[in-house]
Amino acid sequence: MLGFLISGKCEEKLWDSMRASRGGLAFSHLFFANDPILFAKGNMKNCTDFREELCKVLGITSTPNLGKYLGFPLKHLGSTSQDFNFVVERVQNKLQG
Repeated sequence: MLGFLISGKCEEKLWDSMRASRGGLAFSHLFFANDPILFAKGNMKNCTDFREELCKVLGITSTPNLGKYLGFPLKHLGSTSQDFNFVVERVQNKLQG
C-alpha cells in the first residue's frame, strides 16, 4: 500500500526520486521485511511534502514548538546559548544559597 502511494507521488512529480549514478535507475523507496527505507532529494519541498503527508496519514498536526523535556527546551532549528540562560541562572542561585 505504502509503495503504491509513493510510486503515485513520483508519477505525479510530487516526490523527487534519487539516482545512484547519472544514468542509473531512479528509486524512491525500498522495503526490507517490515521496514521502509525512503529516498528523496534533500530539498525543502520534499521535506515539507513528506512531513505533511506523514501528518495526514498518522492523523496528527505538525508543531514548530515541541515544548520542554526535563526542563530543557526542544527546538527544531537548533539552540542558542540564550535558550539555556535559565540553567546558568538556576545554578548560580543554588550556589549563592
